[in-house]
Amino acid sequence: MKKVFYLFIAFILVVFSIKSQAQTKSPKLENSLLWEVSGNGLSKPSYLYGTIHMICSSDYFLTEKTKKAFESSEKLILEINFSDPKEMSEMQQLAMGKEPLSKKLNPEQLAKLDAILKKTTGMTVQKVDSFSLLTVMSLISMKSFGCADLKFYEMEFIEQAKKRTIEIGGLETVKEQFGMFDKAYSTDEMISMLEESTPEESAKLVSAYKTENIDLMFDFYNR
Repeated sequence: MKKVFYLFIAFILVVFSIKSQAQTKSPKLENSLLWEVSGNGLSKPSYLYGTIHMICSSDYFLTEKTKKAFESSEKLILEINFSDPKEMSEMQQLAMGKEPLSKKLNPEQLAKLDAILKKTTGMTVQKVDSFSLLTVMSLISMKSFGCADLKFYEMEFIEQAKKRTIEIGGLETVKEQFGMFDKAYSTDEMISMLEESTPEESAKLVSAYKTENIDLMFDFYNR
């Protein structure tokens, strides 16, 4: 289940619809975060780019081929369009739970969550009582990277898109994503995911990501 927890730091879709004509030659399959979608009657290629939601500044990188693809783009499509103030507002609202965790969770669940929080963040469950469990998961995820200067690929792309005044869109909304988690996983399952989130796991993911080793990343999410 840790693979689902890492949705917060997993690959998302960033599609660049570029101006140039589609290439007829298929790209060579290799370890790469950037893939071209072209051919089959498409007049323009698009690019599919895999991002890790957050990463330490010292580990952040963009290859030259990615920069060139972005610079040739007419549109940026993210998992969620965080350039939209409505989405940011929705995120802030959904970060707070519908009811306190002290009411939502039973004593055993609260004890487990408290132990996880103390170990990973130094905080107690009382300090996050008003947050949603999904927000707590995100907080623990951030702490697992072991640095204070995190960078977010989505926000970096948004900043560059705004500078170039190209269109920005999203594949889904914050509300849809939160709703998916609420329906798909029980409280016990989500707490189990938190127990499996460790700095060691995050380090392995970042290492595979930086080498663009898609086989290792696939194994990481499916083992």
